[in-house]
Amino acid sequence: MIAGTKQKAFILFGGVYAAQYPRFIHYLREREFLVCIIDEDTERSRLRLACRNSNEGHVLHRAREIVLVDPTDLHAIIRQVNAWRKEYIIGGVYTIREYFVTQAAIVADFLNLPGPGLRAGHVCRNKFLQRTYLEDWSPPFITVNQAATRSGFETFPAVLKPTGRQASSGVVSVDSFDEALRELPNYGSNEHVLLEALVAGDEFSVESLVQDGEIVFRNATLKRTNHLHSKQFVELAHTLPAPDVHESRLTRLYEANQDVVQRLGFQDGVSHAEFKITPEGRVFLMEVAARNPGDGIMPLYQLATGRPLEEALIRIALKEPAAYPEPTRMARQVYFEHPNGRLKDVQLQGFPIKPTFLFDTGMRAELDCSARHEPATLREVTVEKQRGALLGSIRQSRDRCGYFLMDGANVAALDKLEAEVLQNITVITDSC
Repeated sequence: MIAGTKQKAFILFGGVYAAQYPRFIHYLREREFLVCIIDEDTERSRLRLACRNSNEGHVLHRAREIVLVDPTDLHAIIRQVNAWRKEYIIGGVYTIREYFVTQAAIVADFLNLPGPGLRAGHVCRNKFLQRTYLEDWSPPFITVNQAATRSGFETFPAVLKPTGRQASSGVVSVDSFDEALRELPNYGSNEHVLLEALVAGDEFSVESLVQDGEIVFRNATLKRTNHLHSKQFVELAHTLPAPDVHESRLTRLYEANQDVVQRLGFQDGVSHAEFKITPEGRVFLMEVAARNPGDGIMPLYQLATGRPLEEALIRIALKEPAAYPEPTRMARQVYFEHPNGRLKDVQLQGFPIKPTFLFDTGMRAELDCSARHEPATLREVTVEKQRGALLGSIRQSRDRCGYFLMDGANVAALDKLEAEVLQNITVITDSC
């Protein structure tokens, strides 16, 4: 290619997952960037690509190149980045998925582009490093593996948490060291697991937009998990901004978050940190990620503010001044319960919108937030499982069947609408 004629491109790690967040690709194409995707070669990735091939309007058709690699094969990733660097002018790097956080941070550093930084990129991918670097905000803990024997750790109830997984996989509460020993064979023989004190209290995430090491926007999101009726901690609902939080508790939460971001040396990007606040007001860090929040938190921000969060994230990655508005409405995502069995259908009565099976089209539709003063409104009902998928107990995030999104003026309006939706939604399995 003749010098000076290279087109500008953007490397999107985990970009096949942009089918869940199509605004990333649409915004980059509006900015005339070619989108080069690196993602993991998994059944879910291949399924999304199959959906793309059967749907002419699929967002992944707008990507210039899609390369599937093993996330642990850094050599293959760097070779591909170098090939793109020779062909295009690389303007930015971003990762949607957890598995590429460290690799994306290394590539951004290598290309001298904005990124979270090498320390944040490494520490945020390993829960043991998080406990070590962020000890001031951590509960008491030790590390164990299948060869563990009785130790001096006696702070129970406690939580077993694998150091390198995501999506609540393998996170389980135990009431004694003997129970922990019985659980350890469920982990890999070389897998390191934290055994840490169970923290009782309200759970929040704090999403922070960081530019040049400074937090330019932050907001607290209230979480609801299934731990009240199970030994797991799978997230079942998110509400933002977090309602009914006393100002003093919110101040302590934001102070803890500020300290975490600074200790990580976080430079550019988004921090997604999860905390618990005890009834006495003490703040504990559960974990922190150097990528955008998962589940439906991204579209919740758009419902609450009227602006897509994806656009602010891309502007930071392009080293452009970034800002994001404060929420003016409340928004909530709820994962609905399901019976065990093979999924046949999901039906909703009494509402103008109907459930959408994600893999029928292979992508989420973009939200319309043009109406900002409506009463509490159901915006989306999405089924994440395919028809015929086996539904069982919810032990990790991938076990959930589907969710709905809604927004309204206040928490009371959301509570009322949530109850109405749950009363009228039915998950039909072959056991019904």
